[in-house]
Amino acid sequence: MLQEMLKHLQKEWDVVSGAPWAFLISSALAFVVSFAANKWRYSGIIDNLKERIETYKERLTAKDAQLDEYRERLHLVPASGSEFSKLTHAELKIKTLEVVSKLRSWLVKYSEEERRILDAQWQAMCRAQDEEEKNRLWHQHTSTSSQISLRRNAEYDSQFKVDTILLRDEILSRLPSESRDERAYHMYEHPTNPIGIGMVADDLERISKKLC
Repeated sequence: MLQEMLKHLQKEWDVVSGAPWAFLISSALAFVVSFAANKWRYSGIIDNLKERIETYKERLTAKDAQLDEYRERLHLVPASGSEFSKLTHAELKIKTLEVVSKLRSWLVKYSEEERRILDAQWQAMCRAQDEEEKNRLWHQHTSTSSQISLRRNAEYDSQFKVDTILLRDEILSRLPSESRDERAYHMYEHPTNPIGIGMVADDLERISKKLC
């Protein structure tokens, strides 16, 4: 752009040198018009982006409110507050770390039991004498794995799910919004596997240690 302007100026130098003030005035007017046009264009883009951001914020707020309503309907969060609401920061941190420790101990015990059962079935399958027996043991192996997964998730729901959600929400209500990790939230309700359950324990420990 600059090179093109210099070339144009060089070609029209005789005209410019003959009427310098007229050239300067016309150049200034062209600059003002160009600046105003660009400002109008980009201000429109910025306004549009701001409007989209506000829309997304409203959607997130509505989503959070809907989640709170669902939890209250499921009796996960009583309208008067949970049993952890009256705890001090120090007491809440201690209680949370206790739950984290129990959750991890339970997960280790469950994983060891699962590994022991599945390893025994795998060894039996490796010793099978023919394909028919291997197929039978393989189906037994996959069925047992599925049953263990369902039982593990059911025990998590009955023993840890409610407490982990209540503790998380109570802690986050006392911390700045930047302490939230939206990616981990769905794991609390549906961890699906040991990795997800481990993420619940890690996230609870992380936010609890931010309490002063």
